[in-house]
Amino acid sequence: MRFYYKAKNLQGDIQEGYLEAQDTKELAKILKNKGFFVVDFREVGEKSGFDIKSSRGLPISFGVPLKEKILFLRNLKVMLDSGISLPEALQKISGYVKNKKLKLAISDIKEKVVKGKKLSEAISYHKDIFPNLYYTMIKAGEESGNLGNALESILIQTEREYELTSNIKGAMIYPAVIIMTMIGIGVIMLVFVVPSLSNMFESLGVELPQTTKAIIFIGDLFLSYWYLFVIMLGVLAFFAKKTLFSSAKEGKGPLVSKMLLRIPLVSNLMKSILVARFVRMLAILLKSGVSLVESLEIIKDTLDNYYYKKAIEDAKEKVQKGIKLSEALQPYYNLFIPPTIELIAVGEDTGKTSDILSNLSIFMEEEIKRSTKNIISAIEPMIMVLIGGVIGFFAVAMIQPMMSLMSAI
Repeated sequence: MRFYYKAKNLQGDIQEGYLEAQDTKELAKILKNKGFFVVDFREVGEKSGFDIKSSRGLPISFGVPLKEKILFLRNLKVMLDSGISLPEALQKISGYVKNKKLKLAISDIKEKVVKGKKLSEAISYHKDIFPNLYYTMIKAGEESGNLGNALESILIQTEREYELTSNIKGAMIYPAVIIMTMIGIGVIMLVFVVPSLSNMFESLGVELPQTTKAIIFIGDLFLSYWYLFVIMLGVLAFFAKKTLFSSAKEGKGPLVSKMLLRIPLVSNLMKSILVARFVRMLAILLKSGVSLVESLEIIKDTLDNYYYKKAIEDAKEKVQKGIKLSEALQPYYNLFIPPTIELIAVGEDTGKTSDILSNLSIFMEEEIKRSTKNIISAIEPMIMVLIGGVIGFFAVAMIQPMMSLMSAI
């Protein structure tokens, strides 16, 4: 069994990390022999590093942002290039890493390396943090004696993924702020303005038009069942997050995957993002000496769209039978936007597939930045028209009774 533990010695020093033990008694005995007594512990997954159960009965789950992984990779490469041993480098990095999950993982990796395991093997115990891409490329680097180059390649891949994700999320901030502001103004109107005007109209005995009645009805409904609206917004936000930002491991189902590939404006951007990731990872893996079949398997597990996973799995099976990748991807031409398949074919003919795909990924990522800006520019007027329409409807609904009252006078 594998345990995460937190222990303290008589001097008050706290130590935490992972240990292999048959049961909790053996865990306590191992730590006692080191001069520590157990403060907290929990059993964790044998291979993945996921927590199974905390000693307090609560599941523990932490995320590791791409930015933290970039800092880890960059510092590890610099230290190894400086001649610092791998265990010492890992020890130093774990000392100042802020993310708790990453800190514990690095400590565990260091312990395994000290016991004689290779870095690739030690990292494979933490696939929830370091995907198969890390394991495969580090393993290839160890076998070729170029671990530094392997770390550099992973670092480039992670930095470009972080930049791509940041650009997309950054572009979504403005529309999100506008929409949230519109919802906030709507709530203020329904909670404070509408009830006041409704009471005034009622006291004056004004005949209300249907638009005004509709606004007053929505306001009363909101005041009576506001908690249902909050729950509804929470559920929508949850499903939106699951739909747009699901992990590669969870993946998106056929329905959501198809929807994202069919929505106007968004569909071409989604295809560009998925294909850019595909060509970038394929270029890095092939350049690192990983076989084409193994590269396709790793990439398939990294992408989250059902149809791209299916296409890459099918292509992998055809490549195993001796068919060229460009020919294997031909039935999925609508997914792999031009000139992806054409350039793969050129690379196969010239023997420079990794170089061609690397250049293509850079070009595509620049195109994604421009496309994102263009989409936001197209959405902005739509949002403004929507806001204007909502405000106009509300204004007309509230002014109409006043005009009727004035005309009656």
